[in-house]
Amino acid sequence: MFGGSGIIGLEALSRGFSDVTVFEKNSKAVQIIKKNYELLGLKPNLKIGDSLILLKTLDKDFDVVYLDPPYQSGFYEKVFKLLNNVKIVIAEHPADLKIDTNFELIKTKNYGGKCLSFYKKKC
Repeated sequence: MFGGSGIIGLEALSRGFSDVTVFEKNSKAVQIIKKNYELLGLKPNLKIGDSLILLKTLDKDFDVVYLDPPYQSGFYEKVFKLLNNVKIVIAEHPADLKIDTNFELIKTKNYGGKCLSFYKKKC
């Protein structure tokens, strides 16, 4: 979600994911995603629009969601509330941001002020 350049989706495909869906609403970012996939001979499964609305309207379950909204946007908690059938969530966020969620935090990796936090659905 919040696909940016689409690089995370391409990385997932290179690591064996069979299907990747990218959500992005920014028209410039959409063009970059299309170009990056095209350079590799791929066509993105690209959903254009607001990630929160798209998530509510898609009739699809996701095993893993990579979440990279604009920092300090307040989107993190809103998105987590919509991820009822997701097994794993990876959230990219600033190191000082604490995310309030009903998912279990597995681990956090800090990369110089930016973090990747890995969550799993509580049983």
